[in-house]
Amino acid sequence: MKETTRAAWKAQHPQAAMLSMALGSRNSEAFATRLRQRGERLPAQPAALRRLLTVVITASASPLNPSTAILRELLLSLTFLNLPEGAPVLVSHDGPRLVMPRTRGQQHNNQSQETCQPAGACQRALEFPPAYLEYLANVQLLLPAASACTKLALRLLVRATNGRLAGNLAFAMSFVTTPYVLKVEHDHPFARSIDIMSVVADMRADPRLKYVRFNRRENVRVRCDNGDYFRSSPYDQGLAKALWGSFAPRRDVAMANNYTRTACFSDMNHLTLTAYYRTHLLPVMLNAEWGSPKVTPENLIQDHCYISRNHTTYGTYLFGGPNAPPAIAHVDAALHGVGEVLPQVAVWLRSLKERFKNGTLQDGPFVCRAPLDLRPPHGVVMANTDGRRWERAAARAAQAQNVRVGGVSGAPLGARATTRTARMAPS
Repeated sequence: MKETTRAAWKAQHPQAAMLSMALGSRNSEAFATRLRQRGERLPAQPAALRRLLTVVITASASPLNPSTAILRELLLSLTFLNLPEGAPVLVSHDGPRLVMPRTRGQQHNNQSQETCQPAGACQRALEFPPAYLEYLANVQLLLPAASACTKLALRLLVRATNGRLAGNLAFAMSFVTTPYVLKVEHDHPFARSIDIMSVVADMRADPRLKYVRFNRRENVRVRCDNGDYFRSSPYDQGLAKALWGSFAPRRDVAMANNYTRTACFSDMNHLTLTAYYRTHLLPVMLNAEWGSPKVTPENLIQDHCYISRNHTTYGTYLFGGPNAPPAIAHVDAALHGVGEVLPQVAVWLRSLKERFKNGTLQDGPFVCRAPLDLRPPHGVVMANTDGRRWERAAARAAQAQNVRVGGVSGAPLGARATTRTARMAPS
């Protein structure tokens, strides 16, 4: 009887049925009611769905160049998102730092240097490091196979000059033509299945959702979510603490997902309206009067937008309710060893670094496989982790267990007990 009723409903509401199939929503009947009441129409065909959202991946030079191991894991993790087939994905790479042209025997680095001429004038020269150029060539070579594997339209972008994260993001945004953009950092792969188009549908249904962040720790009120940022006053911190809580949708709107209200803006993976990014975020990120270029975009937003006072304007939320598990993982392409790094990721990075030093870290063909299991081990609370501590603990555990990964000692990353995931091995 239930199947007969559902079949009758689908016959009466073909667009809502297609929406249910395309978005994977478990509330498609309620969506149909909301669509009729609001007079709103979501594209029903995959060709129209992919015109809603662009994925922007921001990347830059890494100590592991020319290896593409970290980017490969990120691209594979996009299959967790149930993106429409052919959805545009812009893999935007920043230009190199300003460096002095090398002479014979001189070591290359990615830091800014000045060369003072005999006349006293200082000049700066722009040089793409050979390792970075080789890395970009490797990325271009793997994109066709990666596109076939993920069924996404991957495109490589390279900024000619160094713009850091803000400049690279502004460069990539100039290529975005869809109303929504999913900003992804190249070393923050997704760790679990998320129906990203249902999040887009939620944002369309309730305009209060202007920015949805995917957390790399549990949704707990710590650090930025607690109002702990540089220019935070006791007043703003009190507002941030009071603001934190479950998102309460309107009664006339059916939501497919839960969200957590927060006063924090972060560079971590997030979904926003393209127009919102261009009018509210980029002007602040690119304002040169507010500190040196080394100031991160998230610090500029936090310190100058006072989101806790203007939350109706900025609409910052976390995907999932309070205490929801992490949605992404940090694999630390810069090798800083900090930033809520999973213990198994710390071991993997250690193996990559040792292989890089030994000259055995080579790129091979792109392997189409299931995404890796990047969820925290049982009992690990990511909000309390410290990357350097995990690095030391992982090294001790590897020595104690004498396990080998990719030719070096280390414990392999765990695998889910399903066919959709693979055991982590350095690629």
